[in-house]
Amino acid sequence: MFGGGTQWLRDRQAGPWQPPAASSLNKAALARLQAEESSRRLVRLANETLRGGLRFGALAGLFYAVQQVSSIARAEKGLQDIIVAGTATGAVFGATVLGSKGSRVRSSVLGTALGAGAGVIGGLLQETLISYLPEEEQRKYHMPPSIPVTAAQQKELEDRADEKRHPGRHPDATAAVIAQLQGSLDRNRPAASRATRPDL
Repeated sequence: MFGGGTQWLRDRQAGPWQPPAASSLNKAALARLQAEESSRRLVRLANETLRGGLRFGALAGLFYAVQQVSSIARAEKGLQDIIVAGTATGAVFGATVLGSKGSRVRSSVLGTALGAGAGVIGGLLQETLISYLPEEEQRKYHMPPSIPVTAAQQKELEDRADEKRHPGRHPDATAAVIAQLQGSLDRNRPAASRATRPDL
């Protein structure tokens, strides 16, 4: 739609087809020329629409891929993934703008900044909407994309994600076991001392 709309505006600014000046062609020949020009405009519009659709699809696919890779690497899905994806997509979009090498570099830098800004705004808006969902649905959303894991690994990922959102809710299991063993040793220490002390 973006490419097709731009081409439509260019054709509209060019104005309607005009017959050649001081032409001796008859009406049938002029009608044929007008039909050919209309066909060329329609072909240009279709080509630009196709190119724009392919470009948009490629950028959308890049955004989704970067977002998924980022969420898998962090073992959690959230605002940072959207910002990273927006930054990368904006940089690529700016680099694809036609022009000289210097203009492409400037467009890429500008696209990076705009993509990061759009990612922040869109991510914050999305997180705000998700915060109205039930806690179970929020937990499901913040889980990374589906990857083949065992039940124990899935539980560990859920606990890690929940611990990031609610620090201190899940105590360290290792520390709890060590504390329990230490308490048991402290309780048994007086009895052991009496058993080893010689009778008076």
